[in-house]
Amino acid sequence: QAMPAGNGQINLSWDVVPEYFPYATDMFECLKSLLARIADGHDALPVVDQATVIESEKYNSVRAGDSVRTMLDLVRDSVRKYPTHQAIIADPGYTYQELWEASGNVAAYLREKGAREKSTVIIEFAKDSADVVAMVAALRLGAAYVPVAAHLPAYRRDAIRRLIPGSVTITTDEALRESRVKREFVSDASPSREDLAYIIFTSGSTGVPKGVEISHGGAVGTISDINDRYGVDSHSRIIGLSSLGFDLSVYDIFGSLAAGATLVMVHDERDADRIIDVLRTQDITVWNSAPALMELALLRCEQTDRFDSVRTIMLSGDRIPASMPALDNRIPYGYPLAGQGIHILGYDLTMCPRGVPGDIWISGQGVALGYASQPELTAEAFRDIPGLGRCYRTGDIGLFNHEGFVEFLGRKDR
Repeated sequence: QAMPAGNGQINLSWDVVPEYFPYATDMFECLKSLLARIADGHDALPVVDQATVIESEKYNSVRAGDSVRTMLDLVRDSVRKYPTHQAIIADPGYTYQELWEASGNVAAYLREKGAREKSTVIIEFAKDSADVVAMVAALRLGAAYVPVAAHLPAYRRDAIRRLIPGSVTITTDEALRESRVKREFVSDASPSREDLAYIIFTSGSTGVPKGVEISHGGAVGTISDINDRYGVDSHSRIIGLSSLGFDLSVYDIFGSLAAGATLVMVHDERDADRIIDVLRTQDITVWNSAPALMELALLRCEQTDRFDSVRTIMLSGDRIPASMPALDNRIPYGYPLAGQGIHILGYDLTMCPRGVPGDIWISGQGVALGYASQPELTAEAFRDIPGLGRCYRTGDIGLFNHEGFVEFLGRKDR
């Protein structure tokens, strides 16, 4: 109710059922603030809840990310520090020095095929260690790598090629063969942090390929923060589960190479027996996958299995099912990585008050450059937002709660 109180003032009161309106106090304070703004002659919109602003700033007050190195620097630094250390366990396996020499051979071959600095190299992968060699080779040329599964239908691979015209293509078998041919490769490129490092194609919810373009700086910030946060170092062993066409594989490969760690590759992520065998025999310390792969492993392992070496488990890319660890049936969205921010915004791109669902946007150095050759889609998903800078609309819906973190509520397209 609103009742005159004399002297140009009014009394406000609300009758609420707290169980139905857990954020009633915040709502009432926001109304008071809004009316005060109007009384002072200011515009009514946008409505900004200062308590949410303060808590959001705390939530996003992470340190600055790695602002110097590129993805090529990460690999090169580890080669210098750990030349004889095992970089990849697969068939074939590579030490860091062997990986560097093999990638030099492939880089020289790609140059002969026409790959140049700031070009794109499509890697039609079968998910073998030779594919990693080809990725490093592309970066050494100053090119961006584009992983495309060799088993995809031809029409889809053709659609991807049309979006990145002029690309040079190399297959897994080709990379393996050429990695063994001694060639002189001189003059590694010196890409900047703003340069394109790789493109991951995803169909999203539409079935139409979308190539997400990631810069060196965007990738390095994420990789470095995860390694620092979880103590990933040269003694670590990371299991390579995800498809190389899935963005989680970027951390598996380059997070491992950045730390001087060992990447243990699993050729087929659907092979639960192989996954369990790797966990039993390879002293894996880091697991990074979609929740479904963890569920698969849990179903296949024996009750007597103990994987004491595993110190870090990262699950992302999909909803974590209720059968797995959760927080009172709520799904935390996590916390921002270094140099990044997570924001809940309304239709007007202003901050939603605590408890109010909205679109989840990401800001900071991890934001992609855009979608390859698709300016309309890029304009829809990426915006420059006052006070936040360049942001990406994730397509996720969430809310910022009173406990100081973001909860995931679902997808906008489902």
